[in-house]
Amino acid sequence: MMMKDTFNLPWLVRLQRSYEYPKKYGIMDKLFGKTISKNGITWVKLLNGLLWKLDLNLAVHRWMIYGVYDAAFINWVKKNATDKDVIIDSGANIGQSTAYFSKIAFNGKILAFEPDDVAHSWVIESVEKNKLDNVEVIFKGLGSVSKTAYLEVPENGKKLGLHAYWSVVNDISGKEICISTLDQELNIRGINNVFLWKLDVEGYEIPALEGARTLLENKQIKALYIELTTKDDNNKKIINYMSKLGYQLFYLNNKGNASQSNQIYSYKTDGLFMPKTIK
Repeated sequence: MMMKDTFNLPWLVRLQRSYEYPKKYGIMDKLFGKTISKNGITWVKLLNGLLWKLDLNLAVHRWMIYGVYDAAFINWVKKNATDKDVIIDSGANIGQSTAYFSKIAFNGKILAFEPDDVAHSWVIESVEKNKLDNVEVIFKGLGSVSKTAYLEVPENGKKLGLHAYWSVVNDISGKEICISTLDQELNIRGINNVFLWKLDVEGYEIPALEGARTLLENKQIKALYIELTTKDDNNKKIINYMSKLGYQLFYLNNKGNASQSNQIYSYKTDGLFMPKTIK
């Protein structure tokens, strides 16, 4: 598909995108999705002023133009991060979170890990377009050891062309990828402390956490925002693993405020983890 020039949003979308309300993205997509999708692959100006490459045929890309992608989480980052912080984004995909991290920690460092070649090239384009010198896009996935693995895209992802969305890492079949450990990658770069690690790798969270065990045991990572899928009880496994390492679970409300919790909810798809000594 040929890429178009910058897409100018309809004025009604521009009017609403600064406001967050329940079920906003579903409502917006029902109202505008069909019309907007006709613009295909194009550059779109995000709320933070960056131009980002999006495929407007895909609902998961259109969400980025309806407001702030994962607004509650980004609001928490804005409230708690400094401009000099180190933030890890894995899997970065097309850079939905990287785009916002780069503007928040503008004097810091963003490490965006993405092992899929299509998604990796996609986010690289947007990073270079905006001259984001504080972002390093790394063509690797994170796991418990450095090795070669495979990325398998499920059938629903293949049909939708989701640029590595929902792809699962395994040791048997799929697209060959490179896996490294966060301990190793930070050691190479001389990074000792991380403010935030966003971890969304479709069920591969535990291996990725195992590859950062030294950092976690020493509490060198202040906060982790981890996807808590219910498949194979992955949410329970992650919460238990993090608890043993001395990290407490928090949930975010719509305004980005964190509340400590000892509960596991099937409808809570993401959790924030911070050392138990941090209030």
